[in-house]
Amino acid sequence: MAQWRITRSAAVADDLARAISVNFDHPTQELMWGAPGTMLASLALYKDTGEQRWIDLYRKSAHALEKTFTHDPERGCRLWLQHLYGNEAQLIGAVHGFSGNAFALIQGRQFLDTELWLGLTRDIAATFHTTAMHTKSGVNWPQWVGASQPGHTLMLVQHCHGYVLG
Repeated sequence: MAQWRITRSAAVADDLARAISVNFDHPTQELMWGAPGTMLASLALYKDTGEQRWIDLYRKSAHALEKTFTHDPERGCRLWLQHLYGNEAQLIGAVHGFSGNAFALIQGRQFLDTELWLGLTRDIAATFHTTAMHTKSGVNWPQWVGASQPGHTLMLVQHCHGYVLG
């Protein structure tokens, strides 16, 4: 993206389009490596160029991401399973989890089919509601759902929680 912003080269844009198109099904399912990050790149490129191909790539990524947004019967909501560093986890955070994925979908909502967007809106809201932890101090969200991770017992307010290698 930085190279394209500097050069505005058609060849660099084509390289970005190829990179985005092979990232639809990335197993990481998170903002830094997976489709949500390249969805945001697609939206930025569309904003800069107005080219339809970026919206087409965004939509394909969004549909692939939606297919992996699966119902967790234990929690009663839909979550993504992130594959990070050889581990699997259902993370909530903005970089490596649910919040970042939801952000990428929300940012391009006007480009999604109405029926898809209405379902995503309902399920995203339900997941935020279900995973919220209410205390006397207010509401916060855990870093992940399910089994606790060693060394991570504080409810921190931060953008990226880090990841404990198991």
